[in-house]
Amino acid sequence: SIKFLFTSFEQFFAELGKRPKGMVLDRKNNDSNYEPGNIRWVTRRVSQLNTRVGENSSGVKGVFFTPWGWGVWILKKGKKKHLGTFKDKSKAIQVRREAERKYYGTI
Repeated sequence: SIKFLFTSFEQFFAELGKRPKGMVLDRKNNDSNYEPGNIRWVTRRVSQLNTRVGENSSGVKGVFFTPWGWGVWILKKGKKKHLGTFKDKSKAIQVRREAERKYYGTI
């Protein structure tokens, strides 16, 4: 479970300062806690890219095995967008990476 490991609000505030407009709190390492050295203010887009893969069959965020093949999804403007279903896992991962570059400008 994720823990908040600051000893006080003052310690937390000294680490981050006031939240800049349009920014959200993010953990640099999602396998760690909310703790000194592991938090930052980022845009929602960066925060979405910095989420855990979780328990999925491919090990790649947004690529899942279905009875029909490897399904690919991405968040576009806060909505889930289906990018297709592919027989080949590597093709599905390639499509996901291309969509990340297109929609998020990264990776």
